[in-house]
Amino acid sequence: MSEPEFLAPARLSEAARILAEHGTDARVLGGGTALLPLLRRRIATPRVLLGLRRIPGIAEVNHHFSGLRIGAQATLRTLETASAVGGLIPGLGDALARIGVVRIRNQATVGGTLACGDPRLDLPALLAVLDADLRLVSTRGERTIGFGDLYAGDGATAIRPDELIVDVHVPFQPAGSALVHLKYLPGTEGGYPTVGVAVRLGLDEAGERIADARLALVGAGPATVVAPAAQDGLLGARPTGEVFAEAAAAVRDEIAPETDSLGTAEYKRAMAEVFTRRALTEALARVRAD
Repeated sequence: MSEPEFLAPARLSEAARILAEHGTDARVLGGGTALLPLLRRRIATPRVLLGLRRIPGIAEVNHHFSGLRIGAQATLRTLETASAVGGLIPGLGDALARIGVVRIRNQATVGGTLACGDPRLDLPALLAVLDADLRLVSTRGERTIGFGDLYAGDGATAIRPDELIVDVHVPFQPAGSALVHLKYLPGTEGGYPTVGVAVRLGLDEAGERIADARLALVGAGPATVVAPAAQDGLLGARPTGEVFAEAAAAVRDEIAPETDSLGTAEYKRAMAEVFTRRALTEALARVRAD
């Protein structure tokens, strides 16, 4: 089988045209951390590889009029170290610094990480609790989708074959809220977690009740899992250990993990409950410290 042709257009419209013309015979090449192993093993056999780095602004991270704009070709390391991230979303840089190892973060792109649909990856859960959305472009126009509508499970996403991820928008976060991401790694730093939990938590002005709560889990099902029942149970409640324990128990009931080399389904449920409680407790401590 012949090697795929590499195309690197300098305009977004040209990239969209190439993708529309070649359809499933074309694959977008970002950092290659997910795609290159598939190419080497002949699991993926595209005729065209589409590079986007020449398109202006597509690898930048900067302030947007309503929050943070993350170009799809920005690497995880670029996002981790961007000054705009620390200024707008405290805690995100620290969470990103615990994803894999530096070598991977220097290579993996935001768009590629999101498009591959792997439920074991941390970034989708972080962006889900931050209420981020994606802007997609094709020759038919552009559309925006939220993370709640992105993943269908088993590696499938709502991204159509002729669509490109252009950027991710993270809105300004509720005042006084805190972001926490905890995970259990049974192996090396660069490995997948058995389970991970991302939490955004905020209190009312009096500091007595929970006014904001978002939860998302990694490794808890065939896609990144958002836990609406647990979130609803937190809102308006007093931030006590008992309330956090009830929310963690609700998370256990909402997820559908699968048994694999990282643990049995029942073990993952138990770990999700433990780490949800820990993440909520740490988020509360950060809110009160600020």
